[in-house]
Amino acid sequence: MRKLFLLLPLVVLGVVLTMNTGCDQVTEECSSDEICTGKDPVTSCCTDGSACVWKYNGVEYPDTDQGLADLKAALDCSTAKSATVGCDIDEIEMRLQELMENTRAASMRK
Repeated sequence: MRKLFLLLPLVVLGVVLTMNTGCDQVTEECSSDEICTGKDPVTSCCTDGSACVWKYNGVEYPDTDQGLADLKAALDCSTAKSATVGCDIDEIEMRLQELMENTRAASMRK
């Protein structure tokens, strides 16, 4: 019984040290912008500046050319109540890329 009391602090210390060094906490940085007035905002999220996605209407779109094309199609700003951007697809793409770059830069600063 006495040996158990002597070993218990060592076991507790080992568990605490293992928990503290077991893994790094990954933080996700997100930014939102209402690309089309009257539609849900688009959110861009990055983890450590590299793993990035856009989120819109409950769907995640990867930070790829295809993901951007799919997101632009899903936005369909022509059906917005009063589109501030209108249907200028080049301006929509520029705003989406700017949103992603700002989020990526913010996630790398952490």
